[in-house]
Amino acid sequence: MKKTLIPVIAALALPTVSFGAGVQDVKLDGFVDIVWAVSDGTDLGVNGSEGHFSTSGELDMKTKLSGPIMMRLDADLGSSTTGGDSAELEQAFLAWSINNEMMLKAGVFNNNLTFEAEDAPGLYQVTHGQLWDIWNTSTAETGNNVQGVELSYKQADFTAFVGFLNDLGQVAEENSIKLGAEVTAVKDFKITAGLVTQDAGVENIIDLNVLWNMDSNLTLGGELMLPSEIVD
Repeated sequence: MKKTLIPVIAALALPTVSFGAGVQDVKLDGFVDIVWAVSDGTDLGVNGSEGHFSTSGELDMKTKLSGPIMMRLDADLGSSTTGGDSAELEQAFLAWSINNEMMLKAGVFNNNLTFEAEDAPGLYQVTHGQLWDIWNTSTAETGNNVQGVELSYKQADFTAFVGFLNDLGQVAEENSIKLGAEVTAVKDFKITAGLVTQDAGVENIIDLNVLWNMDSNLTLGGELMLPSEIVD
C-alpha cells in the first residue's frame, strides 16, 4: 500500500489591530539632538566629523484605542547624510490593561532589565556606558529593544514581569524567556533584578541594578551584569 506524506505547517497569529477615527487621546512627545564635533579623535581630514553638525531626534506617539488598549509608536530620526536610514522604528507595541494590576504588552519595546534607558528623558547621562553597549550588541533589535509579549503584575511598590520573546540575537527557531521584578525598597530607592535567556552570543544574562533619587539634584545608580559567556 502506497503512503503519501502530507506536510502540515501550523502558525499562531496574534490579532492585527487597525485604527482610524476611533483613536482617542493622542499624545506626542520627542526630542532633537544637535551636536557640533570639535574633535572626532581620528585623522580622516575632510571625511571626518570634525567641524560638522550632526542632528538626530525622536518622535513618540501614545494613544488610547478601544477600551483598555493603548498603542505606542516611537520613531528614531536622523539626517539623510548619516549613511543609513533617516528613520527607524524603536518601539511599536500594544498594551492591554487587563485590570488595575496586570498588563499584557506585545510588539517591539524597550528592555527594562538594564539601568540605562535607551534615550531621553529616562537617560541620565549624555552617552551610554559599557554595560549598555553589551546589552545593545546582544539584542538584534536596535537600541537594546526586544520583540515578543510581556505580562507584568504591579502591586504598590512591587512589579513582577515575565516575557516570551524572539531570541535576543534573532537565532532561528529559538526564543528568549525573560523573568524579573522591580522593588521600591524605601522611598526613591528602586531595585531591579532579572534574567533573560539567549541561545548564542553572551547567552543567558543575569542583571541587578539600583537607582536612588536622593533629591532633585542628585541621582545615584549602579548595575551588575552577569552574562554566561564572552564577557567577564
